[in-house]
Amino acid sequence: MAQSIGVTITNTQNTNYYASPSSSSASSLASNIGESIASVAGVIWNFPNSVVGATLGLAGVPFGAQVSCCANNAIQFTNNPLMVQGTAITIGNTISYSSSWGPNDQFQNGNFVSDHELQHTLQGEQLGPLYIPSNLLGGVAGLLLNGSWRGSANWNEVGPYSTPATPW
Repeated sequence: MAQSIGVTITNTQNTNYYASPSSSSASSLASNIGESIASVAGVIWNFPNSVVGATLGLAGVPFGAQVSCCANNAIQFTNNPLMVQGTAITIGNTISYSSSWGPNDQFQNGNFVSDHELQHTLQGEQLGPLYIPSNLLGGVAGLLLNGSWRGSANWNEVGPYSTPATPW
């Protein structure tokens, strides 16, 4: 294990990067700083969506939703009674889970719900204010072509449902 020289950079995925005294440490640190800057820019670009998601999550708090920060690249609202049972939704860098479907539950393909929802936060960081319209159009395409919002015609769901989960 490399010895740390005391520089820690934390990105929004709660990953710590340490600069170590090796020949590649400068380029590795620069790469990590670049990734952190891109992540912060994505969170800012996604902020209008996050306001919508936080509104949904916070509206559930007086009725029992619990708030946790900051896992899966998001502020999470678990046990949100405003959610349809067995569902979760990501809007911006927020995730709301119903009381019967949480971050540690798994899909049949073995992926955790949290990994799936994380991919939607990354989509939002890439699309910014276009994320909600993209999700609505993709969902309608899934309904019309596959009979399911989550059908393969919904481009916003293809990557998150793949194994391993990816944004696209």
